[in-house]
Amino acid sequence: MLEKRQKDSGVTPSRPSVISIFICISIFGFLFHLIWEYVQCSPLFIHLKVTPTFWSMLCATIADIAILGISYLAVAALNRDVAWPWSSQNLLSWLSFVFFSASVAEGIEYFAIRGELWTYSSINPTIGGVSMVPLFQMAIINPLTLLVAKKLLR
Repeated sequence: MLEKRQKDSGVTPSRPSVISIFICISIFGFLFHLIWEYVQCSPLFIHLKVTPTFWSMLCATIADIAILGISYLAVAALNRDVAWPWSSQNLLSWLSFVFFSASVAEGIEYFAIRGELWTYSSINPTIGGVSMVPLFQMAIINPLTLLVAKKLLR
């Protein structure tokens, strides 16, 4: 409603700074992904070479944040706008973001399985021998992170 009034009055809504965007996305992404890693690790994965310690969960979370950042920047490059979630309601941008995130995560999962870093418990959903959990993770948590950041920085 406020944005509509601002557009009608000729005033454009302010966009957050690039630094505030990346800080907010990093903090919330880190928290959401760390919780996810702890919740899904033990029931769904059997670690073969890397034991699930705090440090391994932290490393996995940092990798998740890297995927979040790479996917965000890829869509920003496509849109030619680093604040694309604030300036566009383009569904294609959001779907591209989810697609990039999920593709990178599934690629990492594929190579981890081939490298025998872990295997799956019987309740882990798989397609073609690769877990679908990273796909769900990126399809849920990464957009949620952007939505929370967008709400907070509005």
